[in-house]
This record gives sequence, structure tokens and C-alpha cells, in this order.
Amino acid sequence: MPKTASVTSSLTRVLTQDLFKSTGPTAVSNSKSLAFDGSDQHLITTADSTLATKTYSWWAQSADTGVNGIFDHGAYNIGAFFFNYSSNKPLLYLESNWFRYWNDTSCQDDGSWHHWLLLLHTNISNCRLFCDGVEQTVQSTATGAGAGTAYTTDLRIGRAGTNYFSGHLDEFAVFDGDKTGIVADLYNSGVPTNLASTAGLEHWWRMGDATEPAADGTNDLIFDQTDKTLGSEVLTGFTNGSTYPFDTFASSGTSITSAIETSGNWGGCASNSFSITSGEVYKVTFNLTYNSGTNTLRVVFADNANGAATQRCAPYYTNTNGVNTVYVKATATDSNAHLQLGTWNSSDSIDFSASNISVKKVNGATATMSTNMAPGDIVQYTPNSYILSDLGITPDLAVSMTRKLVSDYSGSLYATSGSDVTTIYDQSGNSRNLTNWDNELVLDDTELSGSGNSARAVFNTSSSTVLTTSTAGSAFAAGNHDVFIVFDPVGSNKQIIFGRGSHGGDFLAMDNGSNSNCINGITIGAVRVNDTVLTGASHVSRDTLWDAMTIAGTMGGLNVLSLEDVDLSSISGDIRLGVSHNTWKLEGSFAEFIITPPLTDAEHSAVVENIRAHYDAP
Repeated sequence: MPKTASVTSSLTRVLTQDLFKSTGPTAVSNSKSLAFDGSDQHLITTADSTLATKTYSWWAQSADTGVNGIFDHGAYNIGAFFFNYSSNKPLLYLESNWFRYWNDTSCQDDGSWHHWLLLLHTNISNCRLFCDGVEQTVQSTATGAGAGTAYTTDLRIGRAGTNYFSGHLDEFAVFDGDKTGIVADLYNSGVPTNLASTAGLEHWWRMGDATEPAADGTNDLIFDQTDKTLGSEVLTGFTNGSTYPFDTFASSGTSITSAIETSGNWGGCASNSFSITSGEVYKVTFNLTYNSGTNTLRVVFADNANGAATQRCAPYYTNTNGVNTVYVKATATDSNAHLQLGTWNSSDSIDFSASNISVKKVNGATATMSTNMAPGDIVQYTPNSYILSDLGITPDLAVSMTRKLVSDYSGSLYATSGSDVTTIYDQSGNSRNLTNWDNELVLDDTELSGSGNSARAVFNTSSSTVLTTSTAGSAFAAGNHDVFIVFDPVGSNKQIIFGRGSHGGDFLAMDNGSNSNCINGITIGAVRVNDTVLTGASHVSRDTLWDAMTIAGTMGGLNVLSLEDVDLSSISGDIRLGVSHNTWKLEGSFAEFIITPPLTDAEHSAVVENIRAHYDAP
């Protein structure tokens, strides 16, 4: 009877939950964002070319306190939006004397993720700005021009004039008209929303998470998710070049059955003509059999069928047999374009065939990465992300001064007594909190520096400070582990970073100028700093580690020390950061300490990438 009652009760709860299930916004699977370096990186789109009332929604993370351009339509004062423009105020700039400022808000540069919604209205006095669902207060409005300047380019994301964005952008969307009424749904309490069926959606760039029509980053493209389809086939057949033909050429429909050039002259063939539009992206596929040649096959849009015509896109070069797929961007509008396959030097020879050749337009407004931007700028770092949970990693220890690493952790990050950090809480559920260790040689507790994303536990520069897990190495699960320590060392040399907290042994140390092994008494695999494996793997010198850890970067001096395959059981005492010793000690600022089961190289690198992105390293 109790069992039946329990089942009935559970069923009742399920039915009730389903009956009253919220019809609100649905979260979207989101694991990637796009990093911008603040120098020249931005996205070029074919969208939003005309001044009109639009709503822009995006997620941003930045620690840059300078002028930070989010988007524009041709210049700094043409459909442009900035963080921290004048006296650190957000600015919408539509004309020389037609703009609106909002009051300064820390959300522009506090290093955390925030959702932004901007209503760009054709009447500047009606423009509105929201951050995390809260409308921002207008500081001033200039209406002297009476109208905004007509856009001179399509939407450019990550720049406003010559001011480029520094930080991360994610889930950038453009809506037709005024969508301020759904700002709460778009913010969704800090969880990015699935926009696919949202009324009025015109464009949506996932900044790394798109997989259709191809994965974001393919050929340096970010795909618009409002229309993931392809246009119809534009090819019907091929002819030999009229001026620079192949010596031997045969085709059948959209297949080239034989193309041979041996005469030491340019050779090429061309498809039927078709129309292309500048800035649009086209999917080109073909199954190549490359028999021989002195160079690669050149595949390009051309302005005529002579075999060596003016290019209408960046060429694609290949001698890879099998199916080749490339996404090309038209560099000009041409109603009489052709797909050309041929040699790319007058002295080249080539012998190939290609079947199932296809050209289809990619629908939607595909964004192109600017020069110096690459797929590597897509990083595993997103709003509401929990790096360990996102990767399916169950940590043995997970502490951070700044953020939650595990999705189901709901406690505080750290506790303080005055300016001293008394406890940094373990998010793993194993209660291995970091606490200050009391010892006759440990004279000071860690001190709190900063807050939010800049919160650090500072190890004293004049006396010993030690944080202990109060857990012996033998208490951790058998086998090797990976260890991550986020730290900014300062002060003198001779620093013991990690181990049992005694100069006697079982430690990892760095020392300027010392050729001694940085590892003493601990079995460790590779040693990495910022995911670069240091020379010698487990035989890294203390000087090598010192040099790597004291390189000033864009993380406020922080560096990510990571250790592979650490045998924690080889540590005879409790695992600690710092050391109880009057000469060897740890000095500097600490942010995170993570211990996991052994990870794959890809998982290890993903954790480091996420840490560096969080602390604003490019």
C-alpha cells in the first residue's frame, strides 16, 4: 500500500507539473561565444542595410573600461552603439547631432556576462536600452539633426567606427520593430533563449554554436540561423575555356569527365552563367579525382568563360581527392558569373576529373570574420556556463573566487572576516573547502582583493600564507588526476605553489634562475602554463616554470598552471596551496583551484580555454 501511494503521488506530481508547465521562454543549447580582441576584429554581414526601427539583442562580456564599439552601419556616427563612450556612458549615435546617452553602468565592463536589448527607433527620443531586463536611465539626448544618417554599410558587429570591441559576444539578434515587450523573455533570468520561433526575428548569429548549413567558423563564417537553407542549384553544365582552354576537355552535365593541361599555358573551363550578389555566400561542392599535376586545382567565381577571367571571390585551391566543400563569398555583384576550374599559373600542368559539381546560395545573412579573425576565436565560454558541468566533468575539488564551476552548486563562493578570506568553498560536493592554515610559520591569512570577476585571495608578500584543503592526498580517488591553478605570482623568488605545504618534499616549486626540477616527490605528467606544455614535461626546471608563470598577459597577470596525471596519493600530507617555510612561500593573487579525474587532451584544453576567456584573455 505505501508503495502504491508513492507511485500515485509521483504520477500526480508529474501530471500537475505538466498541466501547469510554464509557456515562457525556452533555453537554447549554448556552449560557444566569439572573442574580439579590441584591435581590428569584427563581423561583416549583409543584413540590416536601411535605417529603420529595429530591436537588437545580444549577450556581452567585457572588462574593457575604454570606448568599446558594439556595432555600426558604416561609421562611428551611423547606426552605431558603444559601451563607455564619454564619461563611461553607453551611446547610440545616429547622426552628428542626433544621439542618446544612458547613465554609466558597471555591466559594460565588470567582466561578467550580461544581456543587452537596444530599441533603435527612427525617432531618437524613443530609443531605449535594457541590461539584464532592466531599462537603463537616459542621461541626455541630442535631437538637433532631426534625422539619422542613411546607413552606408550593412551591419558590422564588434566595431563602431574605428572603436573595436574587446571581450566576448554571443547570441546576437536583430528584430523588426519594437520588441521591448519581450525583454524579460530574452534575458530569461540569465539563460540565453531559443529565438527560433520569436515573432519579428530577422537575423540571429549564434557566435559559434550554429551547425547548419555548416558549423560556425567554417571558412571564417558565422551563419545566420533565421534561414539555414540553401538556394536552388545554379549549375547546368561546363564548357572549355574560350581563350585559355584545357588541351583535353570533356564534360557531361555538371560533371567534368576529363580536363588535361600540358602545354604550359593557362587552362580552364567554365560553367553556365549565373547571378551572384556581393557579400552573399555560396556553397560549392564537387567530388575531385586529381590524377596528376604540378600544382593545385584553382576553383573560383569568374566574370566570363575565357578560362582566366577576373575573380569574383577568393579562390579555393585543392588537390584533395574526394568530396570538397567550400563556402565562398562573392566580392562583386555580377549577373554573368561563372564557376571556373583550372590552373592558377601559366606554367602549370594538371590532369583531373570532377563529378557532382554544385553551387547553391546560402540563405540568410551569413556573417564573415574580418581579417585577423579566425575559427580559433570561437571559444567555449558563454552566459550561464559552468565549464565542468558543460563538459560532463565531475570534479574532485572545484573552488573559484569569481564564478560557479558546477551547475548544481548553489552556495557562496567564499567567506571573509574583514578583509581576510577565511574560506573558499568547494563546489564539488566533497566539502574540500580551502581555508587558512594555522601554523607557527604561517603568519597571515589570505587577504581579499577586488570583488566580482576581479575577486582574488592574496597570499602575503612579506610572510607565509597557506590555503589548505584539509584533505590528505590518499583521500582522493585512486589513479591520476588533472590539476588547474589560476594564479598571479609576485614578489621574490622561491615559491612553492602546490603540494603538502612543507618545504620537506611533495611539492611543485618555481625559482628564478634555478635549474632544479620544479617537481619534488610528486608523480606528475606534463606541466602546462596557459595550455602550452613546458619543455621537458615532468622534468621542467624551476626557472622555466618561473618564466612561464610571470609573463604578464591580458588576464591581469593571472596565468593558468595545469598539471596532467598527478598522483595525489604520492602527497603524504594534506594538499595545500603555499608552504609553511620562512624562505619558500607563495606570493601573489589566487583565483581558482580545480582537481578532476584524468581528462583527454581536448577536455584539458577546453577547461584552460574557458578559464582564459573568463578572465578576458584573447
